[in-house]
Amino acid sequence: YTDDRRVKLIIHQLHGVGKSWWVATKKALENQGTVITWAVFRTAFYQRFFPISYRKDKGAKFANLRQGQLNIEEYVAKFTSLLKFSPHVAMSDEDQADQQLLLMR
Repeated sequence: YTDDRRVKLIIHQLHGVGKSWWVATKKALENQGTVITWAVFRTAFYQRFFPISYRKDKGAKFANLRQGQLNIEEYVAKFTSLLKFSPHVAMSDEDQADQQLLLMR
């Protein structure tokens, strides 16, 4: 999906507090001249709905992730889950596969 499509798809899923938050946030971002991309939306969403301590904890777990006793399916699921909280790690699918292979050793 394109950035624009991804944002539209997720906004459609927002209700209640989430929807109200997005209406106000979108207006503020657009007033600042910010182009709404997936990265902009995701960063704003995580900042609003996930405390910094939670995000830092997940980022540290991502940085220290090793396969260890996990089977490949468990490892990939954990890698993917933790990657969401490490937005500074922008990886293509190929880069993610390479990173996973390195960490599995």
